[in-house]
Amino acid sequence: MSKITLPSLPYDESSWLTAAYKYEIVNPKEASLHEYDFDKSSGSKVGNKQVLLLHQHWMRTIPAFNQKKPVSDQIVLVRYLEEARSLLGKQKPWNAYLKWIKETPNKVPAGPEAEAMGQYGLVLQSQQYTKGIADDGSDDNKVVFSPKLTRSRARALQSGPSFRPQTPATPTPVHSSQAALDRSPGDMDIDASDDEFSPYTSSVDQPSPKTGEVARQESKIKSEQEVIVSIVLFARSVCNPCQQVAGITWHPHQEVFAANNKNGEKTFVARVDAVMRHEGITRNPSFVETKRVLRYATPHGASIKAQEACQIAAKIAQHPPENLQEMRAKNLTTSEIWFAQDKTEVYIMKITYDANYVDYISHRSNIFAFAKVQEYGPYPIDNWKLIEELGVIILAYALQQADTK
Repeated sequence: MSKITLPSLPYDESSWLTAAYKYEIVNPKEASLHEYDFDKSSGSKVGNKQVLLLHQHWMRTIPAFNQKKPVSDQIVLVRYLEEARSLLGKQKPWNAYLKWIKETPNKVPAGPEAEAMGQYGLVLQSQQYTKGIADDGSDDNKVVFSPKLTRSRARALQSGPSFRPQTPATPTPVHSSQAALDRSPGDMDIDASDDEFSPYTSSVDQPSPKTGEVARQESKIKSEQEVIVSIVLFARSVCNPCQQVAGITWHPHQEVFAANNKNGEKTFVARVDAVMRHEGITRNPSFVETKRVLRYATPHGASIKAQEACQIAAKIAQHPPENLQEMRAKNLTTSEIWFAQDKTEVYIMKITYDANYVDYISHRSNIFAFAKVQEYGPYPIDNWKLIEELGVIILAYALQQADTK
């Protein structure tokens, strides 16, 4: 999660400007995430200014059921929702799974009951495990910023006449950004020293016993992995029996995105926990972020949303829409659906943006443009009615994506 002090993320231009002036962003309408001189003391942490300069409006959360009606038709086209309801309604394991949650939500099935619900028995087991995950107050930094101050200074040193690269006796291995992200959060503060070079360049250390912070982080990651397993198992179980979505797959693989400036330098990198793939196209239709804590354990869930805002921005910057030129010419918008499971609750995010936002976040221009993020939920894993609706949405979205060429 992030280290912001924003009480909540802005939900429109007025609230964004208010926050921008409060946190002393100079000339906020002209300021760019890629050019702003953030305080060096911020290191790689996600701060208030970085979050605000992502240019996102996080709309007020819409409950899964609004006035006793599901809001699914705001997320996926109605014809796919109807098809998904019909397909799931015919599956005996799905119905047995829902019945079990309705009648005995805090037990794991065994014997004939488990056999009747097939792979959903594993889903229930994983969902029960997530209920027991404790919050120890730890943090998992999945976003790494590279402050402009450090990058500018490195360029100056490398271009100046006094720059003399050292030649080590043996080659120094270079870690990829993925390897850097997989290290413990304590190792990822890129301004922890006066090193002027890439934060992803270091020598290989000899392995040592895992103690203290490293051991605690490893234990925490194992716990969060159960949340990843829970949401991926659920999505697979919903989609796999349906031949109509045979090309759609869900993977508990981390995906890393980098937002670069116009000089090709990384402004920041961010990683997500799982991905939805479509074998017929190169782009991935959806992504999943997980947390071991409830989203609104703190008011407004600002810390978790700030990290997700970084992930969304980095993804759009690295993988802009394939029809970007058409979006510019016709002033079109596009949208994406992301999922998040925070311990025992699932949320759905619909992200809407236009070509101007793509140009801003990828540093093609400093135009004053925003993406809008609409959050729906929660969908608690022990509420049979809401988990039924979540299954319908996931399958409907898979059906919708399967029709995409």
